[in-house]
Amino acid sequence: VRRVDVQDSDATPGATNPALESVDSSNNLNWSFATVGMTNTWTGAGSTVWGTPANWSLARGPIPEDNIVIAAACPLYPVLDAHRTVHDLTIESGASLSLNGWNLAVEGNLSVAGALTAATNENVVLRGTNVTFTGGTLNRAMARFILQGMGGQFVTSDGESFYRLINSNAAATVTFTDLVSAE
Repeated sequence: VRRVDVQDSDATPGATNPALESVDSSNNLNWSFATVGMTNTWTGAGSTVWGTPANWSLARGPIPEDNIVIAAACPLYPVLDAHRTVHDLTIESGASLSLNGWNLAVEGNLSVAGALTAATNENVVLRGTNVTFTGGTLNRAMARFILQGMGGQFVTSDGESFYRLINSNAAATVTFTDLVSAE
């Protein structure tokens, strides 16, 4: 839901309703009011389940417009529970994200200094400008990393090897800033 003014609404029978760029005019249950581009940081306070609100700094599960930070020194680290889309994704050194068989789309930048773990043949679709691995670990399984930007993209692998790296960016140049390998 976008650009609405919500008042006296009870949405408790289902999942929390995110309302982007909207107004909370009071007395609303099970609504989450958000601004596009907010940073939602993983705390791992409740479980490993990605969609659990208690695990996030904004007390709601991530929405596609969020900039996600998987912070270091958390008690638990996230495991995807469905196909997910985020804007930017940063996995800090010492932190990890498990794809768990689910696909991930990153609309903005991907920065991996921690661990990104695939379980099977997930798709990781990268549409942002920068794809950066810096000192982290890519446990790739048979995951496909798909470069699908609408503008120029820069990929820094820092020695990580991809199972499949697919360039489907027909709009602009993809620049590999270091040696990139894939099977």
